[in-house]
Amino acid sequence: MHATASEPDPPAEPHCSAARTAVCCRPWVGWASLLLLALCIRAAVLIGLFANLSMDVDGYRWLAESLASDQVYGSVGPHGEPHPTAFRPPLYPLLLSFCVDDGQLDLYRVLVLHLLWGLFAVAGTYWLGRRMLGAGGGWVAGLLVAVDPILLVQSTYVMTETLAVALCVGGWMLWLALLRCVQDTPHRRGRLSLLAASLAGMLVAAFFCRPTFLIWAVLLCGWLVLLGIGRRQGGLLATACVIAIALLVSISAWAYRNSQQLGHPVWATSHGGYTLLLGNNPPFYDYLREGRYGVAWDAEPFHRAWTERYAADPLDDTFWDEHADSDSDPPAVEDEVADDRLAYEVARQTIRQQPAMFAWACVVRVGRLWSPLPHQTADRSGAKLWGIAAFYGTWFVAVVVGLWRLGRRLLQPAWMAGILLAIALSAVHLVYWSNMRMRAPATPLLALVAAAGLGLRNRESVDF
Repeated sequence: MHATASEPDPPAEPHCSAARTAVCCRPWVGWASLLLLALCIRAAVLIGLFANLSMDVDGYRWLAESLASDQVYGSVGPHGEPHPTAFRPPLYPLLLSFCVDDGQLDLYRVLVLHLLWGLFAVAGTYWLGRRMLGAGGGWVAGLLVAVDPILLVQSTYVMTETLAVALCVGGWMLWLALLRCVQDTPHRRGRLSLLAASLAGMLVAAFFCRPTFLIWAVLLCGWLVLLGIGRRQGGLLATACVIAIALLVSISAWAYRNSQQLGHPVWATSHGGYTLLLGNNPPFYDYLREGRYGVAWDAEPFHRAWTERYAADPLDDTFWDEHADSDSDPPAVEDEVADDRLAYEVARQTIRQQPAMFAWACVVRVGRLWSPLPHQTADRSGAKLWGIAAFYGTWFVAVVVGLWRLGRRLLQPAWMAGILLAIALSAVHLVYWSNMRMRAPATPLLALVAAAGLGLRNRESVDF
């Protein structure tokens, strides 16, 4: 006897289209293809711009060489007397010191180090993307991190951007692993403790790479407390305590070192005053008042005048105009903490005297931080300028679409590590000097949101 109605077809087995089979169904192919592509791109840029590594723009090279040769975080005088410093955070020079050979920084070792950190950032973004968006989204996000012009160029300088991005990606990965561990019922106490300690260590490392990451760590702790109370999960509260204690102990140790060697308990760096002044000084405010949008501020008159800060009074209203054409060499700084305080004092005076311009400068600084359009400079014009603008313009359109598509999902715990990082960077550079380069740590977030904007998000992605 035959059935009067046909049986329904069985559900189709999950499958991937031919174009996406490798990435979707064979994870190792996705990893291998992305890392190979990133390796070729990053290595080509590092080799092509290898000469940049010989520049010591921010003084990290001499700090690393001093650490390796004299075991002094600072400089050594002609008679062997140490001159310790806290002008720069110590992690990056400490890591570079392992690349010093016979008193000189080995640039080939630095190249390899930057290449490895860059590949880790790409792989980590892919790992995050696979869990938050799916295989396709993760692959595209990783590719964006691999080809980002800011990250590519900065990897060719002895500067902190490459390490900072790697630490942020590592912190976000540990955050996601921690959330998954807490969600598992029952979760393993040993694994949770290990993840909490690892996340705390990563955030401590991030602080000693860039002190601005302290705000990110504080925001993460606050979110863990709120989430732990709301979900009644003691593991999240315990993790917040571990992070807070780790930061308190490590920052206290750094401040104690500075108190002993500099005479002042500097808890971050002795560089903050200059960074505040760079974004809040009369010449910069005059530039903003003139409204020369799209043209970079020429800071040379500011730098020339600042070399006269000991010979004249920078708090005098005529100081900046009178010394804009100074050809003096930078003065010898006897007390870097006092020098930092002077910069803070001059910046605060500028802010008090011109509150309306300070408010406008805050808007400009945040706008520059997240702008897809680079400023025109002598070495960045014409086709190069428009090419970068087109690349970032397209990327940011995808980001806007991604923000709309993700909507309230961005408030889910899995995304909050990246969102809070963006908030922390915006808060710092609302007041301090900013440009496109300083958003580098948030590049993985922008890549993931852009991938979501391209529709690369499946239903199985996690939000926790």
